Amino acid sequence: NTSQHADLSEWLADHSRRETPLLAAALLERSALHCGAAGRPRKCAFYCVMAGHLWQSAGAVPCAVGQAHHVLRCFLSAAGRYRASGWPAPGDHVAHCLATGFQAAGRPVPALLLYGRLLAAGSHGSWLRARQLQDWMRLCQESPREATESAAAALRRHA
Repeated sequence: NTSQHADLSEWLADHSRRETPLLAAALLERSALHCGAAGRPRKCAFYCVMAGHLWQSAGAVPCAVGQAHHVLRCFLSAAGRYRASGWPAPGDHVAHCLATGFQAAGRPVPALLLYGRLLAAGSHGSWLRARQLQDWMRLCQESPREATESAAAALRRHA
């Protein structure tokens, strides 16, 4: 029942605060699932974002490739839940997290696409926009030419 899921979610989230980043990430991710089952999609998405950040901090900086799939799973789940709830404000943060997650996972095309969409939307403060532009430019310089050309073609199609 929903109250049991809510109680379990709170218990897991509370205990995650006393653990290492690796275990805390796993507990928060599980807590997010129980939030979803309790009918709390925004809290579920928030816990997914926090779990993604903890997965990142549990690996080397930038995120170790072994942790990248956990990071991407959390941020993709959060993006879908925020989109479904109609609450767009955190969506930009999650999209930026996804871009850095794809970049850490060695997947430049989706990272470039996300950065391009964020920059085109222009709905953020100037400091975040400057950081996104800096990350996008660095990724363009570091990526194989085919990756940047593929991302540019996809952005033109969706413009």
